[in-house]
Amino acid sequence: MIRWSRFPFVRPAVAAMLGIAVYEAFLRSFAPAVGALLGAVLVAGVGWAVAHQRAHRALSVPTNGWHLLASVSLLLMWAAFTALWAALRDESRRPDHLLHLPADIRAWQGVVVDGIVRKPSYITTTVAVRRVKLADGRWQSAEGRVKLLVRREPGAAPLPYGAVLLVNGSFKPLPGPPNPAQFDYATYLRHRQTWHEQFVGAASYAVFGHEPGNALRAWSLRTAERLAAILREYVPAPREGGLLTALVLGLTDDLAADLKTSYGATGTTHVLAVSGLHIALVFGLVIALLGGRRWERRRPWARWLTLVLVLSVCWSYALITGLSASVLRSVVMATLVAVGRASGRRISLFNTLAVAALFLLWLDPQSLFDVGFQLSFLAVLSIALLQPWFGRLWEPEAWLPRQIWAGITVAMAAQIGTFPLTLYYFHQVPVQFLLANLVAVPWSNFLLYASFGLLALAWLKTLLLAIGMPVAGLVAALSWYGRALTAATFGLNETVAAIGRLPGAVITGISLSGGQLVLLFLTVAVGLLWLRLRQRAWLFAMVALVALYIGARLDTLLRAARERTFIVYAVRHHAAVGLLDGLRATVLADSAVWADSAAGLSGLRANLLPHLWGRGTKVLRWVPALAAADSLTSLPPSVEGRALPDGNRLIAWRGLHVLLLDKPIGFQPAVGAPPLTVDFVLVRGRPRVVPSALARAVACRWVVLDGSGPAGWARYRTAELRAAGFRCHDVNAEGAFQRIIK
Repeated sequence: MIRWSRFPFVRPAVAAMLGIAVYEAFLRSFAPAVGALLGAVLVAGVGWAVAHQRAHRALSVPTNGWHLLASVSLLLMWAAFTALWAALRDESRRPDHLLHLPADIRAWQGVVVDGIVRKPSYITTTVAVRRVKLADGRWQSAEGRVKLLVRREPGAAPLPYGAVLLVNGSFKPLPGPPNPAQFDYATYLRHRQTWHEQFVGAASYAVFGHEPGNALRAWSLRTAERLAAILREYVPAPREGGLLTALVLGLTDDLAADLKTSYGATGTTHVLAVSGLHIALVFGLVIALLGGRRWERRRPWARWLTLVLVLSVCWSYALITGLSASVLRSVVMATLVAVGRASGRRISLFNTLAVAALFLLWLDPQSLFDVGFQLSFLAVLSIALLQPWFGRLWEPEAWLPRQIWAGITVAMAAQIGTFPLTLYYFHQVPVQFLLANLVAVPWSNFLLYASFGLLALAWLKTLLLAIGMPVAGLVAALSWYGRALTAATFGLNETVAAIGRLPGAVITGISLSGGQLVLLFLTVAVGLLWLRLRQRAWLFAMVALVALYIGARLDTLLRAARERTFIVYAVRHHAAVGLLDGLRATVLADSAVWADSAAGLSGLRANLLPHLWGRGTKVLRWVPALAAADSLTSLPPSVEGRALPDGNRLIAWRGLHVLLLDKPIGFQPAVGAPPLTVDFVLVRGRPRVVPSALARAVACRWVVLDGSGPAGWARYRTAELRAAGFRCHDVNAEGAFQRIIK
C-alpha cells in the first residue's frame, strides 16, 4: 500500500490536474462557470469540515469512514478551487475580450508581449490588444491577444518586445484545422490565450511608442538575441549555427526542416530544445566551478551563499531560454533539491515533481495542455519509477560500462513512459532511440559546454576591447574555436542522420484516438505492475486491456474498410485529391506534394498523412497527376483518365467522374446535346472561369477550388460561381472538401 504521508504533494497535484481538465472539457463554454465552481468549493469545504469534526470524535475507531470522507472532500475542494483558478485566469471570460466585440473593427492598438519568430517570408509575434476602433469611429478598450504575422519587405518597422503598435484592418478568429485529423493550431494557441490572427504588410502598421512591460522578460529576450548573434557570427554555417542556437538558447527559427525530421526519427528531439538535461548540465557546471560536492560540507553561511550563486545562474539561464514548461519544471525541481541538500534534508523526487507541477499550474493552468509539459513530467516520472529497477538488473563494476548502462536505462525508462503520448502527437516510434541517445546525448552535452566556452571568450573579447587592450590573439582563437565547433556540430548532425537512415529506424503511420491513448497508458502501467509484482491478477488485467485496445483498433479499421471517400485536401499553394477505397488510398497530387516524401510531418504531407493514418490506410499510392504538365498514364488501374480537346482532363473512379479544370473551358456540347455530366469540377490554379460558359458545357453537383490558386482569386471566383447558381467550395477558406461515395 502507498504511504501517502511520505508524498504529501502528490495527491493535490493530481487533483489540480483533474480540476483543470474538467474545466477545459465541460465548463469553458459554460457562462456561470465561476459561480458554479465557487459553490462547489464551498460545498466541498463544508463537507470536509463536517467529516473532519466527526472523524476527531471517533478517534478510537481506526477504520472510521469519516477519515476517508474528510480526505476525499478536501481533495474535491482543491480540485474545484484549481478549476475556479483556471476560470479566473481564462482571459476569454472577460467582458471586454476580443471574442465579445463587434466583428466590424477598423483598427486597433496593442503592445508586443513576445519575441519574434522569423520565417522565410514573414515574421510573427504576439500582441496584447489595448483598444479597438469600431465602425462608427469610436475607440473602445479591449483585451485579448493577436498573433500578428508581418510580411518581410523593405520598410517594415522592427517589432521589439514592448513596442506599441497601431494596426489598420481587423483581426480574424484563428481557423480550425483545414484537413481532418491535422494539427489544430487554433487550439494550440488558445491554450496560450490567443484567439485571433492578422497578416499585415509594412504599410498596415506603425510603431509609435514603447512600454517597458516585464523587465525580466525584456532582459531575457535581449540577452538571448545577443547570444544568438554571437553564435551565428562564429558558426556561420546555417545548419550547424541553427542547431547550436536551438541547443543552447532554445531558438528554433534557423533550424533546418530535415534536421528536425532526423532528430525526431531517432528519438533525440529533446537535445534540440532546452530541457531538464540542459538545466542539470548548467547546475553541474556551476557546482564544479565552485568546488564540486564539497559545498555541501561547508559552513552554513558559505553553503547557502554557494546555493544562491548556483540557483541565480540556473534561473538566469532558464529566463534566457524562454522558461518553457520543461525548463521551468527542471529549474523548480533543481531549486527544491538543492535547498534540501543545503539544509541537510532529503527530499523525495515525487514530492519535488508534484511541487513543480503545482507551481507551473499556478502560474498558468493552461500549461497542463502543453505537449512539453506533458512529455517532461511523464519522462521524469517514468525515470523515477523504472530506472532504479532497470539499474538493478545489471550492476557493472567498471566505470565505462556503468555509465553506458545508466544511459541505456534512463533512455529506456523515459521512452516507455512517453511512447503512448509520442504516438498520439507525432504518429511514430523511433526504433533506434537507444543507439541514437547513447551517441547524441554525450555529444550534445559536449557541444553545449563548448558553446558556453565560445560565449565566454566572446564576452572576454568585448571586455578587453572596452578597456583598450589588444585582442588580435583572442580574435584568432575565436575564429579557430568557431571552425572546430562547426565541425563537431556537423559530425553530430551527420551521425544522427545516418542513424535515422538505418533500416527500420522509425515506425511511422500510427494514429491513436483519445480512448486508444488511455487504453495504451493503462496497458503499459498494468504490464509494469505485473512485471514488478508477478501477481496473476495484474496479468489478467493486462490481457483484458490489450484485448480492449485491439478491439478499438479493429473497430477503426472495420469502419474505414466499408467507406469510399473522395476528398480534396487543403494544401496552401498546392493540389492534392484523395481517392480512399477502404484501407487503400490513391492520392493525386501536384509534383511538389508528390516529391515531398523525406520531410514527413515537417513538409507538405503533414496536411494529409494524419487523416490517412487515422483511418487505418494500409496501402497508399502517390500519383503526380494534377499539374497541367503531368501525364495521365501513371494512374492506377482503378482510375481512368482522358484528355479533353481543350486540354482539360476527365478522370473516373468507382463510378465517380471529376473534371480537372486548369484551362479555360474550350468545348461546348453539340446543338441539342446535353452538357458533359460530372460529379465534381475541380478548379486548380487560376484558369479563366466564365460561369455562363461552364453552365453550358458542364452539369455538375459541386465546383471545388483546390488550394493551388491565390486565396484572393479563389474567394472572388467562389462568390461569382455561387451568384450564378453553382454549389461551390473553396478549400483555402472552408477546409477540405470531403464526400462519402456509396
